[in-house]
Amino acid sequence: TGSDDSTCRGIYYVSDPQAVTFPELGTMIAKCLGRARVRNVRLPAPLGYAAATIGELAQRVLGQRVYFNRDKAREAYGGSWMCDPSRAQSELDVTPGADLAVRLADTLAAYREAGWMPTE
Repeated sequence: TGSDDSTCRGIYYVSDPQAVTFPELGTMIAKCLGRARVRNVRLPAPLGYAAATIGELAQRVLGQRVYFNRDKAREAYGGSWMCDPSRAQSELDVTPGADLAVRLADTLAAYREAGWMPTE
């Protein structure tokens, strides 16, 4: 690539610099969906994993997709998912093209266009 060994080596986190919590992300997604309010429910991990397991069992029995499963529970209870994108920004000039709320709205529009989400 033309770079010497002293630059562009190591780990780069390419992410949005805006840190959001799960409840904040849920609120942003609800706004994109046109929902006035979102209810955030905190469950102790054992209850969350039980709910996720029940969801997976219901999916198998009913043959319908569920959105909360054990993989999602592991993500939710996994702790911080924070990383610092400043190195990628400064050394590689990589930044998001728009803020997170705009990108979420664009993603929803693309999902609707593809038929993956109801239009309203």
